[in-house]
Amino acid sequence: MKRYFPIALLLSSPYSVADHGAARGQYAEVTHVEPVYEEIAYDKAREHCWDETVHYEHRSKTAAPLLGAILGGVIGHQVDHGSSNKKVGAFVGAGLGAAIGSQAARSDGHYHVEQRCETVYDTHWKKELVGYDVTYRYHGVEYQSRLPDDPGKRLRVNVSVTPAS
Repeated sequence: MKRYFPIALLLSSPYSVADHGAARGQYAEVTHVEPVYEEIAYDKAREHCWDETVHYEHRSKTAAPLLGAILGGVIGHQVDHGSSNKKVGAFVGAGLGAAIGSQAARSDGHYHVEQRCETVYDTHWKKELVGYDVTYRYHGVEYQSRLPDDPGKRLRVNVSVTPAS
């Protein structure tokens, strides 16, 4: 048992070979913490709607007089059923129907109010916390780092000692 005691003492010594160059945790005093914000833009969609007056025209300007003439001719022929000359009634009816159809074709059409909508994007800005600029002192020397969290009053630092060549 006495033979193993010096070996155990040597291995646990601060001068053991295995301990050289290993990083050890130490604490530094935090002297200043400054939150760091960044302005971030984001777009928010919304629907914008308005009323718009829309003009509708007739499809064909030649179809209306033709259709009016046909309908007028049929009606004139039926109305003049007692007369000996039905052709005159049909002819007069066709002429009146064509005139009415032509007038309808010359009209400006009609107007209708329709709702139109579109998606628009409004840009908004917000401040977002991106980290903390931390000033800390270790063995009388001040250091600065940007950290993701506020460290509080003390900051754990890794200290590594290596032999100089």
